[in-house]
Amino acid sequence: MRRFKTISWLFLVWIALFIPVGFAQIPPPLPGAIPMATLSMTLGQSVNVSVQQINELSISGDVHLTISAATPGLGPDTVSDAVSSTYNITTNDAAKKIVASIDAAFSPGISLFVLLGQPSGAISTQQLLSTTSVDLVTGIGYLAETGLSISYTANVSIDAPPNGSGETRTVTLTLMDN
Repeated sequence: MRRFKTISWLFLVWIALFIPVGFAQIPPPLPGAIPMATLSMTLGQSVNVSVQQINELSISGDVHLTISAATPGLGPDTVSDAVSSTYNITTNDAAKKIVASIDAAFSPGISLFVLLGQPSGAISTQQLLSTTSVDLVTGIGYLAETGLSISYTANVSIDAPPNGSGETRTVTLTLMDN
């Protein structure tokens, strides 16, 4: 009886291994599958480029103006400096301007004017600086320029007393909407 069980068991194993059963059979490859494996593949990908508003302004150089002479019969000579300081500007916007102000007023009798070099397509005007912002350059749009001049002019009235080493003020330039 034991021998019959062993033979029966071996027979079932042989059937399972060598007689194809529907779910165990491996189908032959499809006729087009082999050639398609050798072709190249092309994929697509979506790329989003977002441009933000760019408004950059930088200045370089400090300026020291000394008024030390006068023409006889006239007030003290006006002093200017158009070489010590420059500015750079980049904007990808259509309607910008540059305004300026100083952090505190000068002593009575001292006036400081500024003129910025004119970028392409813009209008530049000389202005007296005060603690209230004034328009220096208008009509700025879509540009990137470097090394534009900043020209300062100081003049004093005859009643402005000597002030030793001078009065230092911070000039603030702001690039803003026109």
